[in-house]
Amino acid sequence: MARALGLALPVGDVDLEGALELLGGGGDPVTRRQVSLLGVDHWYDSRRLWAMVPTSPGARFSEAFGACAEWYREQVGVVGGGG
Repeated sequence: MARALGLALPVGDVDLEGALELLGGGGDPVTRRQVSLLGVDHWYDSRRLWAMVPTSPGARFSEAFGACAEWYREQVGVVGGGG
């Protein structure tokens, strides 16, 4: 995403507890869940779902993100772009 948005890749690591501390939401279960959804890999087997609906899941995120990268660049105030 950083490359597609023309941003520098982040440096360093922040674990879940560190992120909660930086955001000031360590004691709030809603904030904890939201940070977990963003920062912890969650894998779900969705084959049953896709077998029940008359469409496909579409392209992989890594393949499709470039098509909407310009919109994201505008949202974060990045002019021009990378990839």
